[in-house]
Amino acid sequence: MAPLARSAPGLAVNTVADYIKNGIRAGKLAPGQRLVASELAADLEVSLGVVREALSLLDGAGLIELLPNRGAQIRPLSRDDVRQIFELREALEGQAAALAARNLQGMKARQTLMDAFKKADKAAATGDVVGYRSTNAAFHQTILALANNPRLLEMASELTVPIYQLQLSMLLNDGELKTAANGHRRIVDAIFAGDEDRARAEMQQHVRVSGAVMMRLVEG
Repeated sequence: MAPLARSAPGLAVNTVADYIKNGIRAGKLAPGQRLVASELAADLEVSLGVVREALSLLDGAGLIELLPNRGAQIRPLSRDDVRQIFELREALEGQAAALAARNLQGMKARQTLMDAFKKADKAAATGDVVGYRSTNAAFHQTILALANNPRLLEMASELTVPIYQLQLSMLLNDGELKTAANGHRRIVDAIFAGDEDRARAEMQQHVRVSGAVMMRLVEG
């Protein structure tokens, strides 16, 4: 990563925070993994103060834990964390699907959604669990973008970061992949039909089912 030392302090703090979030998304940072502020500062060529501010920001967002006299670590998710995250996702992404159904106009937007759907559908059909994780995330992000509500997009996108901690260890069976793919199909059909209520309901059901799968990945 390019040095951040010459960036404005606020910008540098956000960039360090994004660096850590991307590490979680990519599986480079696992739940419970230590984050050493001095090492991050040296690697990114920023001040220790900038790193500490970034860690404090992520602590406030619930992505890391600040440990007294021991630095920080990627925060493991509890069952309550997963439940709360998916309850919020259900509401936000349900609204995003409804807005996408209302706002979907033009062949380009329709093709963008169809392309995202087909990629996830292909991964599910071939049992490609690793490919499905990324294409499923892209499918959901596409619908969030098509909602044309930047605030909703930002809020919903933040909720997906900790879920990557679980998805990296998730092994979906064929039945779960088929169920997820069928959910995508119903969501797309409702959005293409311009049916806001059905699009919202289908997305909420899809997220609810995904949440149940995630719950089995965390300890009781």
